[in-house]
Amino acid sequence: MLADINSFFYQYIRGGILVLCIYNLFVFFQNSNRQFLYYSLYFLCIFLFFLGQEFIGHTRLRWFHILTPSIHCGTFIFYLSFAREVLNTQEHIGKWDKRMVQGRTITIFMVPMFLIIYWLFGNKVHTYVFMVLGLATFIFSLFSYYFFLKIKNRIAYLFLLGSLSYSVMAVFSFFAGFSFGGYAGFIEKFNAHPTFFMYCGSLFEAIIFSVLIGNKIDILEKEKKESIKQINELKRIVIKNHIVLKDKTKVYISELVFIKAEDHYLNLFLSNGKNHFVRGKLKSIKQELPPNFVQSHRSYIVNSNFIKQTNSNNIFMINNGIVPLSRSFKKGF
Repeated sequence: MLADINSFFYQYIRGGILVLCIYNLFVFFQNSNRQFLYYSLYFLCIFLFFLGQEFIGHTRLRWFHILTPSIHCGTFIFYLSFAREVLNTQEHIGKWDKRMVQGRTITIFMVPMFLIIYWLFGNKVHTYVFMVLGLATFIFSLFSYYFFLKIKNRIAYLFLLGSLSYSVMAVFSFFAGFSFGGYAGFIEKFNAHPTFFMYCGSLFEAIIFSVLIGNKIDILEKEKKESIKQINELKRIVIKNHIVLKDKTKVYISELVFIKAEDHYLNLFLSNGKNHFVRGKLKSIKQELPPNFVQSHRSYIVNSNFIKQTNSNNIFMINNGIVPLSRSFKKGF
């Protein structure tokens, strides 16, 4: 079963990869998130390569093998695009990200060039150029893995796990195809097709990358919720221009200079020279005030907009009030 590339084992893996491609493409159409698009196109190229392996020996489909180098170029193009999208390389490893863009541009140029090379110089040169480019992309990928390690987060580690699994298995398949007297010799000796390793690696990579996308979406959702929470808090601070005390008195925040706690009561000093005495706790009223209100002492909160100057022990307010500055709260000033 493993020796026949047309067996159900290989067909099921090809079918599974194709299903993942189609699924992620539909997800992309729903939310326009490019990581789903690049995932889909990357594994579509791998699927097409595997499909070409199935057509070996079909003389009518010889054109499919001529397209193989261009398909491999597409695999590398969409791999780099997927990596840039999910790892945010532009932010984390900006210098190498530029090299990735350059590598992708060169590979895009090579897609039509392979067809031109085949038409002008024939199959031998076509194959030679493909092997050189394949080696170059492999070396470039190894350098990329090194820089991906520098990102140091769960997404990067999952991406590396998936990438390395496929790369290692692809190398095994490559050497298996050129050792033991070629494909036929390997099949005869081990009763398995050399691309068996590549099939297993690609399936594992597809699963890992799916888990990776799920983790990335989960992180983005948490960040989105946190951002909404912060925005709502800012809105509350901006919109709220007063506080209502326990005795139903309304005090405008813009007029409040500082607050002093005295036993179980609060003394609020206003910019017009008046003050208001009400029952309450400093900790409770602090939660209702915007960020410009800073605690300077266990018994005092000051409005930083009214500070005239400070020294090591006191804060001098614009209304000539003097507020103590304790050692434990000096960092805020």
